[in-house]
Amino acid sequence: MTVKQMEQRIRKARAAYYKGEPVMSDLAFDRLVDELRATAPGSKVLKEVGAKPAGSTGKHSIPMGSLKEAKTFEEMARWMSGVKGGFLVTDKVDGLSLSLDYAKGRLTQALTRGNGKVGEDVTANVRRMQNVKDEIPGFTGTLRGEAFMPVSTFREKYEGDYANPRNTAAGIVRRHSGEGAPDVALRYFYARNAGANGPHFQTRRSMLKFIREELGLLTVEAFRAQGIRGFKEAWRQAEMTRDTSVYEMDGVVVYVDNCFERDPGDPFLPDDALVYKFAPDVGTTTVTRIEDIAGRSGRVNPRVHVEPVKVGGVTVTHATGNNYPWLLEMNVGVGARVEVSRRGDTIPAIESVLEKGDPLLVPTACPSCGTRTKRDGAYLKCGNAGCPAKDSGAVAHWLKLIELKGVGKKMLAQLVALGVKRPHELYEEDANDFWVEHFGRNGFKVWKQLQEKKAVRAEIILAAHVPNVGRKRFRAIMDAGIPFEEILVSGPARLQAVDGIGESVADTIVAGVRREAKNILALTEHVAAEGPARESAGGALDGWAVKFTGKMERKRAELEAIAQERGARVGWKKGMRNVLVIADPTSQSNKAKAARSAGHELISEAEFMEAAGAV
Repeated sequence: MTVKQMEQRIRKARAAYYKGEPVMSDLAFDRLVDELRATAPGSKVLKEVGAKPAGSTGKHSIPMGSLKEAKTFEEMARWMSGVKGGFLVTDKVDGLSLSLDYAKGRLTQALTRGNGKVGEDVTANVRRMQNVKDEIPGFTGTLRGEAFMPVSTFREKYEGDYANPRNTAAGIVRRHSGEGAPDVALRYFYARNAGANGPHFQTRRSMLKFIREELGLLTVEAFRAQGIRGFKEAWRQAEMTRDTSVYEMDGVVVYVDNCFERDPGDPFLPDDALVYKFAPDVGTTTVTRIEDIAGRSGRVNPRVHVEPVKVGGVTVTHATGNNYPWLLEMNVGVGARVEVSRRGDTIPAIESVLEKGDPLLVPTACPSCGTRTKRDGAYLKCGNAGCPAKDSGAVAHWLKLIELKGVGKKMLAQLVALGVKRPHELYEEDANDFWVEHFGRNGFKVWKQLQEKKAVRAEIILAAHVPNVGRKRFRAIMDAGIPFEEILVSGPARLQAVDGIGESVADTIVAGVRREAKNILALTEHVAAEGPARESAGGALDGWAVKFTGKMERKRAELEAIAQERGARVGWKKGMRNVLVIADPTSQSNKAKAARSAGHELISEAEFMEAAGAV
């Protein structure tokens, strides 16, 4: 590949990444940049940041650059050399960087990074995001933060149609409609007061303290470190907390703590901060099939099937294909030799292509109903309102929420063809005349599970019927004193009185409940709507701090509930018995190695259940 070709690919990849429509993996992009740096170290592309913004734009009050990356501990140690005041190590949130300007206490402008000088104006959407204040009395200046989608929100509402939380959040931030903005949150890492009498930050720590205590906003997690030894400890701590964090992390950022000890130099590539990314657990395998899947939103996504390969102690059989332009740019086709990782130890993803496969065939018709697909940015969409995939998606979503097993794609398709298109219709069919007649023994097993799952938490019933509103929001409404029955008839004004429920969310809930009221009430004729679940404490695991990782027999939520019921804390804490529950305690994954290095105990799921007295 020539220098010009590498530069063109890097610019194209940057532009797509900041739109939330990536055309290559982060690892492949980093390798391409490293290749260009080795071949043409003077290339202008290496000094560029972000990408040219689209739509309405605004000028950054302070240049918004990017950070250099250290690849090894040795590189980090050389960079740290000579600094006496220590360092601050913060989580590197895998999201979209934003700059927020305030004037006389009012949010006046919110911009994406853009090219570092000019960014896309996304103020209207940012106002509706979590951890954003439209007014901060007395503050005039600039805040910077990372926009992200909480992992729990992604899994509950978006996982079937989007590749990962980062891309989902980036797409929502730039939507003209503003749909989904309340599902995105910010964590802050920078502040500068423009007032002559404003605070003077001597250290990064004091800056984060100002954001938290004076402005009342959440910041990224931060650890103090002295030298390379302190950095290694902070890095291990960050790596061990990444699977329980509210946001996805892809590494850490290291700052010279004293704001005046090292001259940052070029504001677009400053020298007073450095990135260190987590190394992904990677396995090498071969692509066997690329499946086109229509989701309940109408989006058609590719799923890449691979020969089974162990990654981080878990057998991976398929990976996200992101979107079709991504597959084409990465040269992913049947027969390709690829490196596969697990993003955040959960989402299998293709990191690089070692050998090309057959040419990819992009579908022109919906795989579910045959309707011609249309382009929606980098994605394909089916415009048929009656597409069976949308109906099967509604049923599949309910089965996922109640954790019912045994219903695969083939059975789902048959259920829809037989007229079962909404959750309540699952319960209206007779055991023998319907389930056994059409599905035999497996059908009877599904029917039996349905009878055993007739007590369902009320927030699950509501979340199953109202798109873009998850269980946690409905639980918050009920915790605030509005019972299930009243939510069905409440207007937006009453819902807005609940902390965290803004105008947009309240309108979405009211519209969704009214539209689906008939189906919700029909479902409650078959299942009992229970109030929000409460946690109990005390028991066999008092003094334990527990984390779970890897694929196990039970759901992680079930294991965490057992831990809490027996008195354990989910998430590690100093002074407690810190235990990592892992499918294979002999695993050599990065997470397992880091746990051992930090002195934490590793046990199996069976050992945990025995200790909890739950066997």
